[in-house]
Amino acid sequence: MIINWLTEHAKDSTKYLRCAAKEDFEKACNISSDLREARGFKIRIALRCRAVIDKLFIEGANQYELYTQQKLHAIWHKKPAPPEPTPNNIQRIRSSHGEIFAYIPLKFAKKVYKVSKNFQARAITSHSAIKHTQLIANEISYIMDLEKSFEVLDFLREELKTQTDK
Repeated sequence: MIINWLTEHAKDSTKYLRCAAKEDFEKACNISSDLREARGFKIRIALRCRAVIDKLFIEGANQYELYTQQKLHAIWHKKPAPPEPTPNNIQRIRSSHGEIFAYIPLKFAKKVYKVSKNFQARAITSHSAIKHTQLIANEISYIMDLEKSFEVLDFLREELKTQTDK
């Protein structure tokens, strides 16, 4: 009985936190003030968006790799292909306050997944993946009315830097 209550409470709490992440994003997009507190809030939400984009890119590449294997297996066994993976635009991320939920609109999450799919399929290079994903980040930065866009895919940038240093 108590375990059921705790499970339901945890589900409600998670649902609330996911909604709060979306509300924080929308609030950051609608703040028109130039006060320090407002800018700080926007930057904090932008950093969360960056984490979501990075996480979605990695997740998307992994999901498409698995999807490709499952699709080939289905074709081989003359079964219907599985559905393509879809992104979760609300992600659990780490912050200075522990794990939190962060949000980007679904249309941007789908774009990130598409770039990661093309990268995983080797249809685009690392440079191109960075460029296209950065354009998505720039769109989000524009919507949030940030002075400067946040940079995404630092892990891929570092990998490229390491390759060019050799």
